[in-house]
Amino acid sequence: MILVILCFTRLISSYDRVVKLIPETFLESSERGNLLVKFYSTTCHHCRLLAPTYQALANVFQNPQYNVTIAEINCGEYEAFCEDQNIDGYPIVRWYSNATTYKEFNKRRTLENFQTFVGEHIGRIYRPEFTNIVEVADDNFEAIVLNPEKNVLLAFTAPWCSHCHKMRPDYESLAGVYFPKDDIVIAEINGDIFSKLTDEYNVIGFPTILFFPAIVNGDEERMRMLNNTMKKEEELLKNITASLPSKNQKQETTEDQEIVEKDTPPRYKGYRIVKSYEGKREFDAMLSFTNEHTGIFREIDREIKKTAGLLDGVDEIVRRFLGSYIRRKRAEELGEQEIVRLKVEEKDEEEDDGITVTEGDTEEEEGEFDGIPALEEMEAELLDFVNVVSYPSNVYQTYRRYITALKEKGIDFLISEQKRLGRVIESNSVAQHLQPTLVIRFNVLKLFVTLYKQITRE
Repeated sequence: MILVILCFTRLISSYDRVVKLIPETFLESSERGNLLVKFYSTTCHHCRLLAPTYQALANVFQNPQYNVTIAEINCGEYEAFCEDQNIDGYPIVRWYSNATTYKEFNKRRTLENFQTFVGEHIGRIYRPEFTNIVEVADDNFEAIVLNPEKNVLLAFTAPWCSHCHKMRPDYESLAGVYFPKDDIVIAEINGDIFSKLTDEYNVIGFPTILFFPAIVNGDEERMRMLNNTMKKEEELLKNITASLPSKNQKQETTEDQEIVEKDTPPRYKGYRIVKSYEGKREFDAMLSFTNEHTGIFREIDREIKKTAGLLDGVDEIVRRFLGSYIRRKRAEELGEQEIVRLKVEEKDEEEDDGITVTEGDTEEEEGEFDGIPALEEMEAELLDFVNVVSYPSNVYQTYRRYITALKEKGIDFLISEQKRLGRVIESNSVAQHLQPTLVIRFNVLKLFVTLYKQITRE
């Protein structure tokens, strides 16, 4: 796959309330006290996992009444300084009462533990009140989970469930990745208490995570077609499975897998199927699932994935579509008489090379040629591919948007639009909720333009 690298500067979040320190400001801040500092490196995987939780912590204590500074310093950039502070691993979090007195955080890196740690040092028993996870009950289920404007990831949990407690930090970190205007809700419901909803959605174990997609206007027919395709594939798989020899020995369940012995009919949110999350209950896997099903494509650090909108295998189909488009345009420019002449020359060249042209071959060539080649068929193939591979509507609509623009306005418009979007992104003035759309559009445009230029040079 062609990797389209974005050449714009980082999109800075106005929600970033973690104070960025350098050695000079570190000394000033620590002298004032009430300072929590995270020492990290950009190459550290655990540091990246901690980032959303630490950001959520900064949101908790943003009110001036707490008189607390939540800060961080990049030890990859200030390595000598961190060595002087006896930092021998990452991430390390310390509470500084003054420039020389500190206490190191040594518990599990959960939001609740951090809140308690800070609360102990500001002279109060801090009861954790803030969380990015939305609590759902039977009286707000419809308003939150079935809200047609929101993509909702809902975890059915139970207080006694050890796997639920183990998942909680990663689930909390996932909730901290997305901004309010991303229209993504990371939610949780007590499946023990609200057993009616548990039964309604065929939940037979905890934790069970379900995805309730947003309803997109104008996208109903596309999703119905996709749902029909999925049903046919499921029916085919069911028939194949039924034909296999049965096994008397029962499979054992694992932490990340439950064996369901009964058929569970699909549940719907509007016209869209509620999907069950079957992956690992870990941050990276849940983030990937949420991005793929919402089309937001945020990274751990809340920035947009640089390859957002680029689908595995799509470049080859785009190349074939563009090849059809270019041949169609050239045919229109040459005119019918020149087309016939070129076709005759092509056949003569084959005969000169010793290739025997049979009647069947001639019919096949004429069929391809009459389509110049079949641009409409290639367009349908490309859109069908994107429709099946990409669940989010925004990705599908972007490909459709620029296919139409190419046919109506030509390649020069796409080139101009790519440059314009590049300038907008580089201006670093894009609102958070508009970032995914702009990056996806930029990537798809660049893919089209890059392949077009390659084809015309060949």
